[in-house]
Amino acid sequence: MPNRKLRAKQKAKQGSPGIRRIVITTLVLSLIGGITAIALLANSSPLPLPEPVASPPQSPSLSLSKEYVYAGGKLVATEDSSTPGAPVTQDTIGVFHQPLVSPPPPSFKMRFSNTAGAEELVVQFGQPGDKPIVGDWNGDGTDTVGVFRNGAFILSNSPDGSTPHIVFSFGNPGDQPVAGDWNHDGVDTIGLYRNGTFFLRNMNSAGGADMTFELGIAGDVGLAGDWDGDGVHTTGVFRPSTGALFLKNTNSTGFADLVLTYGIPGDKPVTGDWNGDGTDTIGVYRDNTFYLRNTNTNGFGDIVFMFGVSGDLPLAGDWNGPNQ
Repeated sequence: MPNRKLRAKQKAKQGSPGIRRIVITTLVLSLIGGITAIALLANSSPLPLPEPVASPPQSPSLSLSKEYVYAGGKLVATEDSSTPGAPVTQDTIGVFHQPLVSPPPPSFKMRFSNTAGAEELVVQFGQPGDKPIVGDWNGDGTDTVGVFRNGAFILSNSPDGSTPHIVFSFGNPGDQPVAGDWNHDGVDTIGLYRNGTFFLRNMNSAGGADMTFELGIAGDVGLAGDWDGDGVHTTGVFRPSTGALFLKNTNSTGFADLVLTYGIPGDKPVTGDWNGDGTDTIGVYRDNTFYLRNTNTNGFGDIVFMFGVSGDLPLAGDWNGPNQ
């Protein structure tokens, strides 16, 4: 799951409804005698400048333009408008493959595009029986691997999974791991789903849950994603018996904000930002085929292709960082 700060900035730059931009330009002029004048340009008439000295005035030494982006009365981004646009972040798929006979160990197999083809990144990480989890554990914009094993998380910040950088206990054996940026700080942290209840932490460390709330029923599969593009991951559930999805835009107990049906009984859910628009949408994995949608609505798959083998578990993330 890509860095959500970047996504919030990108979505703001695209001119979403309700977004207001204020641009302030500051010119720093170096004048003879060490006098520095700062002129704030606005719609009003310019302020008078001091009388020029005998020597010709120098060209401005610095020109900066700051852009303050507001949405719903809230500051969502501050940008230097002289720089290129915010990096584009787009999720692509992967699978977690557990061999029937070990060795070899389990492996994460990723694609850098949502198309059929051979794996472009393979990370051997974990051991048989582990549950896979992926996220941006250090806020660098690249999703890396991890596993949940009998109540312990083992996370790596290395794209190749060479080092388990973060190891801690949280939850119970049998819990389902989830990950997301719950507080919009640009770092994904872990959580658990247990029989209709979510337990989320704002740090990748041992401790109590920072948020606990109910959604769904026993047997549902917990999900996480930025369903409304506000830069914060919230939760949802997929009901394997019917293919129904229930998504919430806040991490709290209550009715789902989005209810839809996608897939068929037995499908495995996967979520991600498939088109780089800053909003996570749904998908399912059936046998060895992905069916991805670009909107959280009923309908057919917008992107359909084969990858992996039957029995693999689907994944999604930004494996190679923004603008790659």
